[in-house]
Amino acid sequence: MKTLLLAVAGSALLGSPVMPVPTTSDEPLSMTLTKVREVRHLDVGDQEEEGFRMFAGSPGLFADFLINIPEGAKVLGIVQPEEFKAFDSTGKDLSDVEPDFWGNPAWLETDTFSDTPKVTLKLTPSARAATTFSAKGEGKVRVSFGLDPHDVEQKSAWTPFEHPALKKMNAAFRFKKDADDEWASLEVRPTEARDLIASIVPAADDAEPQGYSVSYNDQTASFSIETPAAGQKIRLFLHKDMKELPVVIDLKDQPLP
Repeated sequence: MKTLLLAVAGSALLGSPVMPVPTTSDEPLSMTLTKVREVRHLDVGDQEEEGFRMFAGSPGLFADFLINIPEGAKVLGIVQPEEFKAFDSTGKDLSDVEPDFWGNPAWLETDTFSDTPKVTLKLTPSARAATTFSAKGEGKVRVSFGLDPHDVEQKSAWTPFEHPALKKMNAAFRFKKDADDEWASLEVRPTEARDLIASIVPAADDAEPQGYSVSYNDQTASFSIETPAAGQKIRLFLHKDMKELPVVIDLKDQPLP
């Protein structure tokens, strides 16, 4: 069972291998290279085994791009290239990067919390003698256009969703009270449906999307929520009009920092 703690409405880690199929555009987003930087570490002495690290804490060669997304779009995450090549001017392969949380190659990262959409390319450190590097591959940026609220009853048995996007996936839910009366959980299946969900809260006129924690396995995702009052509905905020927009990395003989 994996658990993710999401600070804002399900946007932090959408690189998972499970995902509802969104609309895909053939037109690549325009991107502007803004910075190239390289980080090197020298480990001395005994080192403890390290777990998963985000890009910012890892050694490597990085290139930052500003991306021009459509008006009204919200960046949800990144889809890694299926094919990717990178090497420096000495011929060293720069594509053997650390895997992501799910064990997949992670050359690209996008900051879903920033008001300025950008994509960061990560490569392994270049050779000391290298002066330039090249990289080529095509990934996709996942975006949505707003949130769609959807209320459900506190059903303890598995109940099909009526919302069209979830109904299309044959998704279902059930409500479970935890031993701690302050918290409850809404279980959703199949697991893929979790990526449509931006937030889950007790329904109210002034209810707003909030952060949440979610644990999941291959069949079910379980969202931890504040326990609603008796008879109070549960509100899901769902991503609307999800799309995958191509981003093309094509750097040739780019000077090293």
